[in-house]
Amino acid sequence: MKRLGGYLGNEDGLAAAGNILSFSIACNQPLYPLTVYLAAGSFIGATGWTLLSTPGFLLVPAVARRHPRLGRVLLVLTGTANTLLCLFLLGEESGVSLFFLPCSLIAALLFRDTERLIQLPLVGGVLAAFIGLHHQVPARTSLVPPDIYPALWSLHAGSVAMLIAFVGLLWSSRGAPSGKKTGTI
Repeated sequence: MKRLGGYLGNEDGLAAAGNILSFSIACNQPLYPLTVYLAAGSFIGATGWTLLSTPGFLLVPAVARRHPRLGRVLLVLTGTANTLLCLFLLGEESGVSLFFLPCSLIAALLFRDTERLIQLPLVGGVLAAFIGLHHQVPARTSLVPPDIYPALWSLHAGSVAMLIAFVGLLWSSRGAPSGKKTGTI
């Protein structure tokens, strides 16, 4: 635990929060295909492709160690890319596009007022993807049995709600961002 805390910790308090969030997401990704199976009652092989973004999430703390701001950008871009991948694999009716909402929240929270030139394009880009891709991506794909879309939507909506709650708890426990090294688990 001490080594993990050292890996996730960072002098930049926002980078440390992003590191913890990124690591938590990476740890949950291998469970996604099983979660879909349990929620929908059907194994969907396409969910395995979502593991492609796991290295990106795991890389965030390493990048943030040398370049805290770049690590924070990487977290937002990795989450957004993962959401795009899932959207094209599972279709809009799966509800996976709802993950753009916590991605935009994370982009808004990860940057200081002095970093608006980075923050605003990231927030805007994520929201543009959410709004711009609505009804532009097939509602359903041949990779998903049609009868499990309602279960997928419920699973993804619940997951988004939990992710937003986790982000809120993570940031509220830190108070105003400081320059102190944080990252205890």
